[in-house]
Amino acid sequence: MISNFASGGLMADVFIRLFPSTIDLYNKSNENENQFHIDDQHNNHAGLFILTGIFLSFTIEKFYRYFQNNNEQISTSSSIHILAYLFLLADILHKYTNNLSLFSILLSKSSIHSTVLIISIIYETLYVFYGYAILIHSGWTSSKIIRYQLLTGFINSILFWFDFQFSSNIKLRLRLYQIFLPILAGILIYISTVHIMPKVIENIYGIKGTILKVNTFVISVLIVVYLKQSNK
Repeated sequence: MISNFASGGLMADVFIRLFPSTIDLYNKSNENENQFHIDDQHNNHAGLFILTGIFLSFTIEKFYRYFQNNNEQISTSSSIHILAYLFLLADILHKYTNNLSLFSILLSKSSIHSTVLIISIIYETLYVFYGYAILIHSGWTSSKIIRYQLLTGFINSILFWFDFQFSSNIKLRLRLYQIFLPILAGILIYISTVHIMPKVIENIYGIKGTILKVNTFVISVLIVVYLKQSNK
């Protein structure tokens, strides 16, 4: 049931928040060009980077399975599922894109941006819960999850320091955001559709169980929709 909630939340996060945000970013960066040319170009770029995220996830999984099949010892002793690796990659990108976004918010000290900051914190809390559900689903223990969350936090701190060094270069920060945000969306799409949703669907719990699963999925989607509407 927790996996179902995480799946609904991740899918809603991709199509309701990340993808529209990506399109808006490309609009803002090209607002002085011909409008028809803008629409065609930024849609192509956004879609290309989303496909890049999906293809990257697919490639990582194929390499993982290849080396696992060629190393019987690793195959039988490793308790880490490929889903966990993919989510950790998504977690690093998620934290980094949040840094790029929140850094701009903190530079602008207005009441509107304070509301946006609060909603961003709520999003981050939900994302931590999604991550916990996915990693537990992958067979991780709570202690292992905490260790690797600290590791991704450390990597994110390094990326934040790197971003801070180029804080004056607005075009570079915007370009990085335009690249990594749709790639993150692609990775989350792959995780949800290839790993989480099939596991949710294949387990049949009868009519009551199915209704409960659907309700859990819908509730997680509605939470993201509400936060998105509040962020306007």
